[in-house]
Amino acid sequence: YTFADGSTYTGSYSHGMRHGRGTWKYKDGGNYTGQWENGKKHGKGIYCDAEGRVVYDGEWKYNREHGEGTFYQPDGGFYTGEFFEGKRHGKGQYTSPAGEVMFKGEWRDNKPFTNASAPPKPAPTTDVHSPRASFRKEASVTELVPPSTPRGGRSAMAC
Repeated sequence: YTFADGSTYTGSYSHGMRHGRGTWKYKDGGNYTGQWENGKKHGKGIYCDAEGRVVYDGEWKYNREHGEGTFYQPDGGFYTGEFFEGKRHGKGQYTSPAGEVMFKGEWRDNKPFTNASAPPKPAPTTDVHSPRASFRKEASVTELVPPSTPRGGRSAMAC
């Protein structure tokens, strides 16, 4: 179906709305291919720009990035991790265009969260037992990763 603005949709409908699997081609040349629910992007899907580059590959909830996914920047950097209502939020990592993991850990409201301004809290611990000793081991929650960490990859899906 072709809309008045020149965008098109090919796929499943239910009660006159996009529902199930389908592809929306925007008038600017970008496209979304994936799951739809009640006319909105919902479920697993991929959004690509007009040049055919993957912009976001992951889970959607009512037209917003929500759940697990990867967001690719035009410069080649990318974020892989959790999204909440269209924002990087939860566990994730940002990899620079040079392939360096710049931050791995907790994200809140689209920003890395280091908790540097809050008073230190004791790290979660795990009991470790060995034949010689019993001690408590700290569990790492957030870590800054050195530039030598291997680079991730682009989406396996093509646009």
